[in-house]
Amino acid sequence: MKRYYLTSILSLLMLISYGQKSESNDKSGENTIRYYIGGSVNFTINNNNATVLFTTSSGTIFISEVKQTRLSLRPNFGIQISDNFQLGFITNYARFDYKYSEAPNNDNTIHQLNLGIYTRYIFTNSFQLKPFVEPYISYFHSNSTNAAQQKRYGLGIGLDIGAQIYISDHWRLIMQFGAISSEVGKYTTSQSDESFSNLSFGIDLDSFRYGVEYVF
Repeated sequence: MKRYYLTSILSLLMLISYGQKSESNDKSGENTIRYYIGGSVNFTINNNNATVLFTTSSGTIFISEVKQTRLSLRPNFGIQISDNFQLGFITNYARFDYKYSEAPNNDNTIHQLNLGIYTRYIFTNSFQLKPFVEPYISYFHSNSTNAAQQKRYGLGIGLDIGAQIYISDHWRLIMQFGAISSEVGKYTTSQSDESFSNLSFGIDLDSFRYGVEYVF
């Protein structure tokens, strides 16, 4: 896992370096570097009758349906290095709510904060719709409100897929979702402390975000 992370980080730095070398000039010969700010949001409700098993202190086992709600807010600031490369800084706040129909005492809310950087490669500049890939690396920290007082923190890397839709020279819409993600870090409760790592591939529609960016 450490080797995987080192390879990914080196690839990210190489991509940023290449983007800087690819800096282009406009027709007047002036530097085309531009700055942008923006943000995106994700909100999902999952009430598909998923069930969870609970065991009481007396050993009784029962089933409860769970309703999951997710809210994510992601402001960002970036530098448009060239027509095809952008480098950005992200702050992402996410809240996850879990409500159990038969076990309300086990209801849980998780708050998570991510801080990181990303680089965005745009495939074409011929159309208003511009697809892109976005590798990123970030630090995350989360805590929960349940009795176990769970906390998670560590390093995450991944790859998002999306598209920019230009409304004007300054305004563009953003749509994106996760494709590859991996995390490594610590998982703690009031009674334990252990390390964890995970890796996932595939389109994650639950992570779909939409937003807007303003280019100066």
